[in-house]
Parts: sequence; structure tokens; C-alpha cells
Amino acid sequence: MIGSHYVNFVDYAARLDSENMIRFMDDFYLFSDDIDRLVSDFIEAQRLLGEKGLSLNPLKTVLGEIEHIDIEKEIDDIKLSLLTRRGRAITASGTDEGDWEDEFEEDDIDEDVLNEEETEYLFSMLRDEQIEEEDAELILALMRDHGNDVLEHIPVFLDRFPNLSKNIFHFCAYVDDKEELGNVVIEYLSNNNQVTEYQLFWFSCLLEAELFETKSADALIPLLYEHHNSTDVTKARILEIPNKRYGLDDMREEQLRTGASVWPAWSSAVGSRVEKKSNRNHLLGYFANGSPMNELISDCVKQYE
Repeated sequence: MIGSHYVNFVDYAARLDSENMIRFMDDFYLFSDDIDRLVSDFIEAQRLLGEKGLSLNPLKTVLGEIEHIDIEKEIDDIKLSLLTRRGRAITASGTDEGDWEDEFEEDDIDEDVLNEEETEYLFSMLRDEQIEEEDAELILALMRDHGNDVLEHIPVFLDRFPNLSKNIFHFCAYVDDKEELGNVVIEYLSNNNQVTEYQLFWFSCLLEAELFETKSADALIPLLYEHHNSTDVTKARILEIPNKRYGLDDMREEQLRTGASVWPAWSSAVGSRVEKKSNRNHLLGYFANGSPMNELISDCVKQYE
């Protein structure tokens, strides 16, 4: 039962000696001495919540060591300045890159260029083996002129801070070495059994936006689609990619012919807009018979020229 995993921090923290913890929701904590077991339980909780139409806020879910709880830290002047800059940077808070130049004048952007002292401060945080999530987020928001330098630390961020997957996605637009970036994602997916739905979704976004023209794309699609933690949502994110390469057209056809009324089928219909019109509309005929929602989506896609 999911309820057995909720542990109130205030009631129990003083009596626990476990090395790791997950902050669960706003007021509950899940503790364990075994980090793999802890993450596994968290994924199971996420799955059960998803079945009820609920979800966790990734910005309020924290994975860390128990001694880090309630430790107050002083923020020095340089970090305070960087945090102010972060508020103006393109971050994973919802600001789209395309809105950046519209929102700020050119002079404002120039003012946000890091000076040498600030840059070295960020590099010192990046080199810290005990880097914390808030510092990793700050680095991803502000070190976009040093994409390849940060790239070698991305595996650590992926492993320790799964909640920063969206931040990593936005940051990777500034990484020049896309081939190495693809290798990093493949390595992580191949060697980590505790990949969350949230990570799989943003890896799929990264595949479409940055990695589709790399050598790693062919391997990434099955790794993401067939991952044992994949869900209808993460599969749908791949199937909606408007491209016929790497077997995506066959994967969509398989979904459409079933006439199922689920997310993968709906996304397959949307992704099929890149097919030749005659072939696309033939497949959509099977799909449209599945439900009124299927018919509506089919009618919309058929209008695409």
C-alpha cells in the first residue's frame, strides 16, 4: 500500500539513522538505508498516483542525504548575484527560448553576461563532488556559454537529480557535441534501472530537439520506448515525432491499426501527418473507428497538407 511509505519527517527524523531520503510531496518523507530500494519505492508510488490521475510536482520532490535536512546555509554575495541573474535567465520554469529576446531588451541581456569571478564561482560549484541540486540548477541556468564543459558532469546530474531533467533538456541546446551528448543519454539508460517517467519524457524531447540527426538516435528510440518504466505518456511522446526514420512509421502503423483510444494511438495519428496523404488517410480510417475521440483526431490530422 502506498500509505505505508509515507513517513512524517517531524515525527521520525530524530530516530532515523538512514543515509538517504526522498522528500515526498510537501509534508512527507520516505526514508531508507538502501538508495536503490528508495528510488524503486518512489517510482512505484508515482505509478500508483498516476493510476488515480494524480502526479508529483518534480520541483518539490528532493532526493538527498538525511543530514542535509534543515541545514541552514549562508548565501554569499556572489551566489546572491547569480541567483538574481537566474531569475532573468532562460530556465525550465516555463519560459520558452523564443520569448527570451521579446521579454528583455538587448541591454538587459548584456548586463546578464557573467564576469570572470562569477564564472569561476560556478566552475568551483561544478567541480564539487558533493554538489547540491539547487547549485546544479543554477549551473544549468547560467553556464550556457560553457555547454561542453558542463557536459562531462551531466551524468552526475542525471543520476543524482532526476527532477532536473527538464532543466537539462533546455541546457542541452547549448551543448555543441551532440554525438557525445547522445552517448551520455544511451549510457545512462543502459545502466540505470531506476529511470523515472519524468526523465523518459524529457529524454524523448531531447531526442527530437537535439539528437535526431546523431548516430545515437537509432539506439535511443528502442531504449526509450521499450524501457521497463515507460508509460503510455512517454511512448506517446516518441510516436508523435513527425519523422518516418528509425522505424517510427512502422511503430505508428501498429498503433493505428488497432483502433485503440489511448495516448500512444492518438500521438501516432498526430505523428502520421508526415506520411503521404493517401497512406496516412488509409491508416486513419482504422483508427477513427475506435472512438469519438479517435474520429475527432483523425478528422483534424486529415486536414494537414
